[in-house]
Amino acid sequence: HYRTLEPVHLTFDIYNDIDERVRRIVRDHADASTTHALAWDGRDDRGKMQPDGMYRVVVQHVSLPITLDATPPEVELFLDAPYQSRKVNGETLSVDVDPRLTWSVAEPHLLDMTIEKAPIGRLDQWQTFIEPGPEERAGQGFKISRQLRLADVEGTQFRLIAEDRAGNRTEVRKASVPQL
Repeated sequence: HYRTLEPVHLTFDIYNDIDERVRRIVRDHADASTTHALAWDGRDDRGKMQPDGMYRVVVQHVSLPITLDATPPEVELFLDAPYQSRKVNGETLSVDVDPRLTWSVAEPHLLDMTIEKAPIGRLDQWQTFIEPGPEERAGQGFKISRQLRLADVEGTQFRLIAEDRAGNRTEVRKASVPQL
């Protein structure tokens, strides 16, 4: 955000890390004492998306650093089948009940993540299911697994939502698959 104290014509030049100007944004402000916001969508003057990284905005000989982060968090969500057959020599000896939810989030600037559940087909009934702890929220891409109860899995869909500090958001869903 910035404030103008009098009518002014401003030119905002955005430079990449090798000092090439990638974008010019021109603003004319006819009103005095008003507050404005400058939003850059990460594209250059030709409309090409620029890579994530450090940039600087220059306006009236003042240079301000900015970070471009347009990449959403990388997430994975797996729901193991709740019924696992145990076979020996090709013959089923028993069936284990071992539902498990496994996830990972790779994002160095992770702001928030949550895992929710809802009955299959009821998208209006999402509820927080797992509030990951600090280690699980680190965004380092480690796989984290939690054993579930069968009642938590049957007829249920899960979703993982991850958001970074730049507002990029990723959502993945998995539904339980009835077996036996």
